[in-house]
Amino acid sequence: MDEETKEWLARFQKDIVHQFHIIAEDVMDRVKILAEGLADLTEKVDRRTDELNNKIDNVQATLERKYNQLDKKIDRTNQELKELRTDVLRIENKVEKVDMIICERIDKHERVMHHL
Repeated sequence: MDEETKEWLARFQKDIVHQFHIIAEDVMDRVKILAEGLADLTEKVDRRTDELNNKIDNVQATLERKYNQLDKKIDRTNQELKELRTDVLRIENKVEKVDMIICERIDKHERVMHHL
């Protein structure tokens, strides 16, 4: 190979290497931009996930509070129902006693009226 061809090949090689460096730098810049965009997107997704988790926690806490309140109301209502049943039984017993007394008085009155 002659000297001129060698020089041309050397320049051609330098040009190829130079172009490769330019392309490689461009690719690296684009990869950095993509990485930054991905980092931003990840941060946004993390923030949104945290917000949603907080909302879910708040809803769960509210539901738990409401459930506990409802459970207490049910317990109070059951207790009041038991007390009402006891009161009804007491009233029924009193009514039976009064009925017996009235019946006895009617019987007594009828006997007295019958003797007259």
